[in-house]
Amino acid sequence: MLNNKNYSSDSVGVLYNNDKTVLIQYPIAKNIEPYSIPSSVIKISDYAFYGCRSLEYVIFKPSETTCKIGKGVFSNTNIKAIYVPNDNYDISYPFEIKKDENGNAIIPIICVPSIFDQEETE
Repeated sequence: MLNNKNYSSDSVGVLYNNDKTVLIQYPIAKNIEPYSIPSSVIKISDYAFYGCRSLEYVIFKPSETTCKIGKGVFSNTNIKAIYVPNDNYDISYPFEIKKDENGNAIIPIICVPSIFDQEETE
């Protein structure tokens, strides 16, 4: 990987700002299941996962800081579930979520702290 003062990426090609506090873009053709968002991320840019049809599960790792989620982040995807820790985390819905004909969210936001006890992989 080249040394860049503005951007960095992880081993699977996810693009971040240099200090990995902003997730800018998930590679559209990657199939990493599930994808774990590092605890250093405090912002996910608009449309960061847009069009990632092979991605089905996203895990937010525990963090002391609330993650701000941009608009359209999970638009045009096949996301089945988003897992978040339920301690020290505030999930709101500023992003577009797939909804059924009654307006109910189809993508479940699942707070399950036990999944975060597993060995971390990045």
